[in-house]
Amino acid sequence: MEFKKLIRPLIIGASLSALVFLSYHRGLLDTTELKSLDFRFQIRGPIASKVPIVLVSIDQDSFDELNLPWPWPRNLHAALIRKLAASQPKVIAFDILFTEPKADPREDRALADAVRDAGNVILAAEYTEVPSDFGPRTTLNLPIPLVREHALGYGPANLGTDRDGIVRRARLALAFQERIFPGFAYQIYQGFADKEALQGNEISFLPYIINFRGPARSYPIVPYYRILRDEIDLSIFRDKIVIVGAFSPSLHDIFPTPFSASEPTAGVEIQANFVDTLVANDPITLFPGWGHHVIFLFLSAITIWVSFHFKPMKALAVVSILAAAHSFAAFYLFSLHQLWMPMVPTFLGVLLSYGGITLDNYIREQKERIRLRATFSKYVSRDVVDELLEDREGLGLGGKKRHITVLFSDIRGFTSMSEQIGP
Repeated sequence: MEFKKLIRPLIIGASLSALVFLSYHRGLLDTTELKSLDFRFQIRGPIASKVPIVLVSIDQDSFDELNLPWPWPRNLHAALIRKLAASQPKVIAFDILFTEPKADPREDRALADAVRDAGNVILAAEYTEVPSDFGPRTTLNLPIPLVREHALGYGPANLGTDRDGIVRRARLALAFQERIFPGFAYQIYQGFADKEALQGNEISFLPYIINFRGPARSYPIVPYYRILRDEIDLSIFRDKIVIVGAFSPSLHDIFPTPFSASEPTAGVEIQANFVDTLVANDPITLFPGWGHHVIFLFLSAITIWVSFHFKPMKALAVVSILAAAHSFAAFYLFSLHQLWMPMVPTFLGVLLSYGGITLDNYIREQKERIRLRATFSKYVSRDVVDELLEDREGLGLGGKKRHITVLFSDIRGFTSMSEQIGP
């Protein structure tokens, strides 16, 4: 095949692939790629937790039963801590903020005494960033000194969302005013693993992609009020991580996750998933960039070659097999090796390359048919033109050998008549 004929489809395929590649690196395909990550979670389905975690829910039932406005009295939380501590859990964590002193100092004292006596309580802090005329104004709201003094640890419990509003990542620590503050989930992990907290540069600030164990309510949940009323066998908390947090929508601590945007998950359960990920050391990690580039270029090159050399339907079959193989590999790496290999740019690059070359071939084919029809219609009938267009080999010089029948006929008196009239 002549090289000149290959230049046009090569330019079209390469240009479209390059356009997709640049769009991906400019972040224009990020949202679609994130949706493909969510789809992988849903296809993989829930997996078993590798950490003994029990959640204590501040839910609507607890509001109804206790009949108390929010925030609840801190001596109520103190009573909960004492009941939980009696069952000897590994860690008691409160995904609740105690950042302001109460009007009645006895509430703070009661909570501080319970935290001190338990010896394994971890508290939440909150990092805020508010825009102002002089740039972002940042604040780190820590638990009040009296309460945090004897806590096993405390840290920011912030959950960041991606541009589509879904929580997929979290950070081990935050830097604030030249200090490093290990995060809430990281503090729980350290307390459960009996490890010394890392300091300074030893803690990564890169966001971890949480390896969610499942949709909402994938962990055992016990309502807050049932513990206070001794309706629960407290032995279920022994040697467990117990995390107390809000499940009621009215407290605005629920977020969509990769498993579900329509049924949000409580922030405390997302923290549990993060702790589970840290303890099991199985975060979702990005596929090496160079590996993705090689795969992208390889599949794009095959698509360009196939689209030019094969007929459209056969080329489509080959391209579909390539796309299916790539999708299978992406799901396999995600499910068994926690690797996130980009799917959207490769799939889109293959699809556009095939579509662009096929469309160009179709347009050129139609233009050629129109030209040939206009040319031969001047000399032969429409049926002959249609036959020639169906069999382009018939247009070549040299002719063909055929068995045919020829009828020679004459009309009486035609010779003398033709001598008298014009052509």
